Amino acid sequence: MIIKAKHWLNFGETPDYFNSCNISPVSDFVHACSVPQNSLGYQDAASGNSYAGIVNANIYPTPFSDREYIGCLLNESLQIGKKYFIRFKASPAYKIPDPILSVECFSNNIGFRFSNVSFSSTIPPETDNTAHFYYPLVINDTANWTSIVATFTADSAFSYLIIGNFFDNEHTTFICDSTLSYSTSYLYIDDICVSLDSLTCLDLVGVVNLHSNSSVRIYPNPAKESITITGSKIQSFILSDLQGNIVYQYFPLAVSTTLIVSGYQRGIYLLKINMNEKSFFQKIILQ
Repeated sequence: MIIKAKHWLNFGETPDYFNSCNISPVSDFVHACSVPQNSLGYQDAASGNSYAGIVNANIYPTPFSDREYIGCLLNESLQIGKKYFIRFKASPAYKIPDPILSVECFSNNIGFRFSNVSFSSTIPPETDNTAHFYYPLVINDTANWTSIVATFTADSAFSYLIIGNFFDNEHTTFICDSTLSYSTSYLYIDDICVSLDSLTCLDLVGVVNLHSNSSVRIYPNPAKESITITGSKIQSFILSDLQGNIVYQYFPLAVSTTLIVSGYQRGIYLLKINMNEKSFFQKIILQ
């Protein structure tokens, strides 16, 4: 049960909580909720030793649409007019079908919604085909975690975050490798982040802060016209926006490189520098 995870709440149906401390055998469909092996599949945690699990879409013999939702009370209410950076990761479970149930299905539209009210297992949010953000692509990579990153400008002092699929089956793409009549698309969920800081919710696994390497200099920052990057062992650098889109990539041949940024949209970017088999990052502000 998701309520066993600190701060997390059941906002619809029966979302699950998986933790490596669980010792139930995989054959126990109800209680086998370990990490990485459990009754619904095999997946290492994106970080730590646990993750949540929710039904993202269902196909039943009857026209009934089932969804599961997890939610939490934010540390503080959103500030109206402020831009927030949100990230979570999803990975589909893929269980070998039994005579009754199959989770050999994939779907899209996992997303989030902010709210001023809480929900419960019996009173879920409406499946009304609206969300503050949803991922339109079908998630079918069972080996890796799909990182979902978005920005949201608060138009209300929302106090709750909800994660799930807010779209009905008619508006959800559903792909199954099974022919069973009871088919489910199930997603593991991990690494949920909401922050005003643009770097807090970026996926920086394996990246260390540039300040730990004094041989690299980046100036000026903030910048208007150009940025100069110096360092004798830089192999490459990549400038990306906060949605992960690469706007510039370069393999410098000299110790010093000047990047003209006057034509770029003003805002916050991430500069990733690769050197000595390590990656360093720096937040770049264009004014």
